[in-house]
Amino acid sequence: MTQPPTCPLCGYALTTPSTDCPNCGESLAEIETLPAPGVPGNPQSETDSKPRVDADKPVKESAEAVFLASAEPDEVEKLPETVPGEDAIQALINLARGLQAKNNFDGALEAYRQAQSQAKGALAKTLETVIMKVEEERRASRRKWFHAAIFVVLFGIGLTTGSGLITLGKQGVGPLANLATATPTVTSTPTHTPTPTITPTPTPHIGSTSVSPADGMLLVYVPEGQYTMGSDSGDTDERPEHAVYLDSFWIDQTEVTNAMYARCVQAGACTPPLNPSSRTRGSYFGNPEYDRYPVIYISWYDARVYCAWAGRRLPTEAEWEKAARGVGGHLYPWGDDIPNTNLLNFFYFIGDTVEVGSYPAGVSPFGALDMAGNVGEWVADWYAGNFYATSPEMRPSGPSSGKLRVWRGGAWDSNEFGVRAINRGSSYPFTSNNLIGFRCASRTAPP
Repeated sequence: MTQPPTCPLCGYALTTPSTDCPNCGESLAEIETLPAPGVPGNPQSETDSKPRVDADKPVKESAEAVFLASAEPDEVEKLPETVPGEDAIQALINLARGLQAKNNFDGALEAYRQAQSQAKGALAKTLETVIMKVEEERRASRRKWFHAAIFVVLFGIGLTTGSGLITLGKQGVGPLANLATATPTVTSTPTHTPTPTITPTPTPHIGSTSVSPADGMLLVYVPEGQYTMGSDSGDTDERPEHAVYLDSFWIDQTEVTNAMYARCVQAGACTPPLNPSSRTRGSYFGNPEYDRYPVIYISWYDARVYCAWAGRRLPTEAEWEKAARGVGGHLYPWGDDIPNTNLLNFFYFIGDTVEVGSYPAGVSPFGALDMAGNVGEWVADWYAGNFYATSPEMRPSGPSSGKLRVWRGGAWDSNEFGVRAINRGSSYPFTSNNLIGFRCASRTAPP
């Protein structure tokens, strides 16, 4: 049976016609074919018990292989003593190829020549051809660097010569003498550099306001500090009365209006209210007559999207209550007086929404309007009836999960008990009706 030819460099069996060895990449165009396996001299002879060595990989994981992989050109002479026999030839070839890839042609040639001196037959002839190619590469490399060096030298000479001619020309000498010009007399005029005036950023305080560029909403400032939240005499979900500390924040002075919400719809960020009417008006949202009325038929999700679009967020339940009742522990935004129609829209006296800010006498201690009545207002928190019993003192933000979301403030249908600043309402977050709207808050003033 005729055996397939093999690569004379690495011994790989060539089962298909090829111009290059599939294993080591050696060109086969000018190389004689070694005897088939079983014939003396073939590296892949069946009688040869040593495995084939890949030309591009270390022979074995050993101290010798590590030495070969890291050997420098001046260490090549030690290789035959370190790795005996055919392994030494293969290791020398591996080393030579590595040095050649790094353009260390002198080291590569030394390794190839030592491999050739130990090789026999076709392998020795192949290495001779390889050595000739490497020598040509070395000559080409040297020519390239020689030309580059000449260019650098000539460029430097040109710069020096040009600079000298320009210098002489400015002195009226040489071919560039026309560059000489009279030296002008420079008169120094003292200048006064004004000291910049640093305008300090005013510190916000109770009564400070800021306007949102996104929707034109006026925000009022609520300073940091502690206040009393809840009540020991209210509903069970309002107990116990407990101290809460909050960082400073800004909150919308009124509920978000139809006109403001329409901007978000026009911008493509918000969806229109579920119903464009109100309790007594068939055309409400989108009707210019009611642009300054609170937007309704808005779910908790809709409110959250709007606040994000406006660069703000929904207030937490604790923030909303502080903005509504202040730090004095009052029942209502204006104090403890019983509600009346001069203070708020409630208990069906109007029977529908009214324009925001219609009851300035009902203003909160921080300047927020309509915190009682008109429409209820979504806040950020999940609802839990027993949350106050375990609420943290510092910056509470409600339970981590739940089914219902909190809304606050009562609406145009609520009685005097429902519009207390401590009263807690709750609904499914997808709820939208003609009783609930919202306002937004922010940690910092709008830019």
